[in-house]
Amino acid sequence: RPAVIAKRPAAPGAPTVCFYAHHDVQPTGEASSWTSDPFTVTRRDGRLYGRGVVDDKGAIAVHLTALRALGDELGVGVTLLIEGEEEVGSPTMDAFLDEFSDDLDADAFVILDSGNWAVGRPAFTSSLRGLVDLVVEVRTLDHALHSGQYGGAVPDALTTLCRLLGSLWDADGAVAVAGLDSTPVAELDYPEDRLRAESGLLHGVDFIGRGRLVQRLWGEPAVTVIGLDAPKVEGASNTLVPRARAKVSMRIAPTQDASQASMPSGSTSSTTRPSARGSRSRRSPGRRAVSSGSTATSRRRPWRACATVGALIRCSWAWVGRFRWLAT
Repeated sequence: RPAVIAKRPAAPGAPTVCFYAHHDVQPTGEASSWTSDPFTVTRRDGRLYGRGVVDDKGAIAVHLTALRALGDELGVGVTLLIEGEEEVGSPTMDAFLDEFSDDLDADAFVILDSGNWAVGRPAFTSSLRGLVDLVVEVRTLDHALHSGQYGGAVPDALTTLCRLLGSLWDADGAVAVAGLDSTPVAELDYPEDRLRAESGLLHGVDFIGRGRLVQRLWGEPAVTVIGLDAPKVEGASNTLVPRARAKVSMRIAPTQDASQASMPSGSTSSTTRPSARGSRSRRSPGRRAVSSGSTATSRRRPWRACATVGALIRCSWAWVGRFRWLAT
């Protein structure tokens, strides 16, 4: 998980720019879902395919190619920071920054780890939504029970967890967590057919949330269940499951502080043994175009994710956008 710093000092009186990218990648998932080997770069129809080509090894190539093209005619000092823990929340980055903050001191930071508005049309991303995540564990029984003998009166953990998670959204899919920010974004048109094609949304599946699509994608919070620990379908038995876990990821608006979002106002808890590690209190960046537009509003219920008797909630908060504080 190394991080690499490379520097070309600035001439006297010239500013310094720090360029960021990361070399680690997301897991490949099911190999059968790939058309080609994920770790062999493959060219198809004028594009390169492989794990990490876009996120974010391509950015490293962009940085190096631009510096090579400009040569000695930069006019500024340059620092490159290429890290290897971004996809897992950069757990050692705080210590790294404490040790090497002087080496990373710069007048401007350029983070090449976002998207373009359209193919062939680059975009300047001024900020990105932040991230808070947690693990929810529900226990209702000290051992599994026969569903024919106890089902209907004794609650099982998996069904309870499903009901608990379902309370995080309204009927239209808008986030129902109280106390979360909504940030106005630019008046840009993102046609539904384009988003459907670019995201691979299947025919007959509706979008979720309310308001303009760019508002939902850039300025609104989003909650996603990204993992479940429960018995597999193959081999499942007719028993009441005593324990189940889920990992929940929440994107927060540009104006929201991660520590405030981790326990929003109006939240309630009736857990038996709650425990949490608090998130960092720095303000997290969010994705937003430079100009602003109308504000989308929504009705949100208090967060009921903790309101299940016997639920054990373990929360660990992660914050992204770790470099913004260096620019202040």
